[in-house]
Amino acid sequence: MELVRPAANELVVTLGDYVDRGPDSKEEPKYPRDKPVAFCSDEEADVAAKMGFSILGNGKMEDDAKICDELRERCLSGIRHRYSQDEFQQAVLRLDRELALIRTSGKAENFLVAATVAEFARSRQIGYRLVGAGCGSIVAYVLRLSDTDPLRHGLLFERFCGPKRPWAGRFLLRVEPGRKEELLGLADRTFGAVLVDRAILLSDLTVEEMIPQLVAASIGEQRGAEGDLGKIPVDDADAFALLWSGRTEGIFQLDSDVLRRWFARIRPKGVGDVAALTAILACGPARRNVLRRFIGRKELREYPETVRHDLLQLLGESRGMLLYQEQVMNLLAWFGEIPLADGYRFVKAAAGGRREVVDEFRLRFCCHAARDGMEETAAKALFDRVAEAAAYARCKAHEFANAVLTCRAAWLKVHHPAEFERVVRTSMVPDLR
Repeated sequence: MELVRPAANELVVTLGDYVDRGPDSKEEPKYPRDKPVAFCSDEEADVAAKMGFSILGNGKMEDDAKICDELRERCLSGIRHRYSQDEFQQAVLRLDRELALIRTSGKAENFLVAATVAEFARSRQIGYRLVGAGCGSIVAYVLRLSDTDPLRHGLLFERFCGPKRPWAGRFLLRVEPGRKEELLGLADRTFGAVLVDRAILLSDLTVEEMIPQLVAASIGEQRGAEGDLGKIPVDDADAFALLWSGRTEGIFQLDSDVLRRWFARIRPKGVGDVAALTAILACGPARRNVLRRFIGRKELREYPETVRHDLLQLLGESRGMLLYQEQVMNLLAWFGEIPLADGYRFVKAAAGGRREVVDEFRLRFCCHAARDGMEETAAKALFDRVAEAAAYARCKAHEFANAVLTCRAAWLKVHHPAEFERVVRTSMVPDLR
């Protein structure tokens, strides 16, 4: 990508030809927007600069080291608004680990571009929400790309970004319907379509995703303050009682009759239970058997007795069930000392039925487990159970991001019922009138 300055206050981006060869290819992908040049206004450049993306006088981006330094500076500024003093040290340790991986993978530009797109959205009052594996990043959280706290919910950055994954680190951002092209245009004019497409993919928010944002914004406007959906609690007892009741019209994810029945029967008591149930619903043909085991809390009995204590530490959040890809990655790291990034490669192989890759990991896992004193039969039984679960496991970061929004929508419906119903019935969300 070449950047030149054709005139004062403008940036021009000249794009090359790119061909998409798939996620495992090392060739550059071709992107859908075929724009030969893009221009950046003073206002847009100011937002980019505020987010830490420096554009030099000759129109070229600074080198990787400076981009990484700017990213860290922006994160340290944002982290103080997200975490208390008691949480600060742990948050900084996690931040430094992520930044080291980002530097190694060469993805710092992706994070700064995506954060700037989110800043553009806020400045234009465009609703947005991050979904997918990117919600497992503390960098995304402190830069206000995401409202899902990865420390609180035990999310793994390596599910999103890591070495040997050239196309990892692309954020999935849902934006307010009808505003996507506006936001995309702002981003293209600032950074160029190629860089934007490497960093972020935009799609439309659904009606039920929009409702909590609209309610929070309306409440904030009435109080003369910004309506910050991210500050709404996710552990309110009254909100969970509402989820059990079945009176869930307008609440994100609760449009499913199956899920409403499950909630009434199982009575989730925390955001982890909500995430687990929605993950089970998405398990396809395996979901009935998985749900039965989840309800019975008997899953740990199926594992070798010698590893049950450790498994309880790793799987307690889901009642001993292996539901998430990140749990699979953690188990492989814990018992087999397989790096987390390699663990995701195993998840993909198991889900895709690539037996030769699964067998490679079985050998690595069992050899290390034997060195740690685990019996061969126990090691093989544990690995086979992990491989079975990996075939249907869900992305934990995505499921928790959805569960957090469900809990916040329930809180708004309980504590601001009139405003919630007004938004549901308004012409802005005609599908639910």
